[in-house]
Amino acid sequence: MSPDPAWPAEWLRGVPPFLRGLPEPPPCTGSRIHDGGTPAQQRDACAICATCPVRQACRDWALDHPTEAGTAVWGGLTQDDRKTVRRRRPRR
Repeated sequence: MSPDPAWPAEWLRGVPPFLRGLPEPPPCTGSRIHDGGTPAQQRDACAICATCPVRQACRDWALDHPTEAGTAVWGGLTQDDRKTVRRRRPRR
C-alpha cells in the first residue's frame, strides 16, 4: 500500500511501519517532534501527542525500540520518560 499524498516524503524516512499504514498522517506529521530538542520543544511535542489517535501505538513502539526511538518524543514520552517506564515495567 502506498502512502497518501498528504504524507510528506521526507517525513516517511525513518518512520516506523505501523505509522506508514495509517489512512492519514498523524498530527505530528511535518513537525520535528521526533528530533528530540530542548525541554520546551519536548513539552510542545508531548502536547501534540496528547491528542493523537495513535499515541499508545507510538508509545509501545518506542518502549520496544529504544535505539530507533532515540532522543525523540514518541507517544507523549521523552527519552527519559521511556527509560523510567522500562525500569518499572515487568520484563517480558
